Amino acid sequence: MYPLSATLTPWRLSRPGSKIFLLVAASVLVVSAAGGWFLFEQFKDELMDERLDAARWQAKATSRLLADELQGGATPAQVVARLQLTMQGMTESTRYISLLDAQGRLLTHPNPALVGTSTAAQEVRLDGTGRLTPVGRVAAAGQTCCGQYSIPGPDGQHAVQVYFEPVPGTSWLVAVHEDMAATAQHFRAFAWRLGALAAPLVLGMAAVGAGVAHSLTRRYERRIEAANAVLEQRVAERTAELRQAFADLQEAHRRLMHGDKMHLLGELMAGIAHEINSPLTVITGYADLLATGSCGPAAVEAGTKLQLTAERVRRIVGNLLAFARNAPPTRRLTSLATLLAETQELIGADLRRAQIVLTLDCPPDLAPLCIDPQQIGQVFLNLLNNSRQALETHPGERAIRVTVREQSGVVCVDFADTGPGLSPAVRARLFEPFHSTKATGNGLGLSLCRRLVQAHGAEIEALPVATGAVFRLHLPRAKLAETCPPPATAAPPVALNPAPASRA
Repeated sequence: MYPLSATLTPWRLSRPGSKIFLLVAASVLVVSAAGGWFLFEQFKDELMDERLDAARWQAKATSRLLADELQGGATPAQVVARLQLTMQGMTESTRYISLLDAQGRLLTHPNPALVGTSTAAQEVRLDGTGRLTPVGRVAAAGQTCCGQYSIPGPDGQHAVQVYFEPVPGTSWLVAVHEDMAATAQHFRAFAWRLGALAAPLVLGMAAVGAGVAHSLTRRYERRIEAANAVLEQRVAERTAELRQAFADLQEAHRRLMHGDKMHLLGELMAGIAHEINSPLTVITGYADLLATGSCGPAAVEAGTKLQLTAERVRRIVGNLLAFARNAPPTRRLTSLATLLAETQELIGADLRRAQIVLTLDCPPDLAPLCIDPQQIGQVFLNLLNNSRQALETHPGERAIRVTVREQSGVVCVDFADTGPGLSPAVRARLFEPFHSTKATGNGLGLSLCRRLVQAHGAEIEALPVATGAVFRLHLPRAKLAETCPPPATAAPPVALNPAPASRA
């Protein structure tokens, strides 16, 4: 290895490699110095901007502090004295705060000798407009603004940036002064000292360090970005799983609550069936005696009706038990006209007592449907009873119209009444179990209807109408026929008289 003195000999400098090395080194030094100076100027500009922003925010903060002290009970004299005492301790030569009144007179100043003097005649070049405006006019306006004015100094005129901020609730004006020339002079002195001492070394080390750091940073940034992407994907997947689990838990809770209610309902129905069956046996016995006795045609007819009614009550009780046990419907071909006529006979007396007109509109040539007549008959009876209860206290027209029509293979049965109707909020919860709008209701009637209808693969809904209430059953003929056994004998449909039933 050659010593340093040997490497600097003319023979060594004459080698092409040495010249290139020196050229590159000189270029690096020049570029480093120029770049360092450029960066320092940018740093200076940004720091100057930050100082100006700090002065503006200092004006706002001082204004709010003075307003808070006044609102806290301090007198204006106490506030001015405290501010003057605070500013006497300020040691920063490039920035100070003063307080002006509406006439431009100094209430506080770092120099106590200037307190009480007027600055109204001093002109400030306001930012934005560029016009020279006396301080007295600015103080009288009492608005937030900023500008520049000049003061004499050792090196000539100095530019001073000033920010005016009014004190809420008073006629005072806070003025924060920033000596731009003094600040710039401090920066220049610092720049020369820094450049003379450490700029080349710092810039060289910064260049090398920046290159290495950039390379390493980009490498680790890629790793972090990949890890963040994986983590975000896992978080999103876990969040989706938790949301689904929460939804499943809510659905399971709802089903559990509904299952508990239906279990209690089943136990209640079993008890009711047991209590009804005992007296029903006695009624059936006496009906048999009347129907087979020799008490006259009227008694025989009454006994026969009692037999039919008691048998229907027994079937209804059995149907309720089958519903509570979730038993499938027993389907057979049934005429809707006949089923509606039987339902009308069951509820006719109650309708006549309530002076309600019931009209049945069913095509006589409508083909039978494959349904469970007991369950669908129970649905018809429940809907008619609901309409009757709604119309009993209704002061207007009291009428119920049942309309049956078939379109595109779907038989629609509408139960329309002229009652008070249903609000949208009530209609939204009509079919929920144990939800009732009647004071004595248990909330099971419409829920039972929907369950019986859905067990047939059909639907029931409450239509939004302007007056009254309309419930519609959608009975798809094709779906009902899928599980229907072949009929033993086909009963002809019963033609109904569309004329309304007479009032009692």
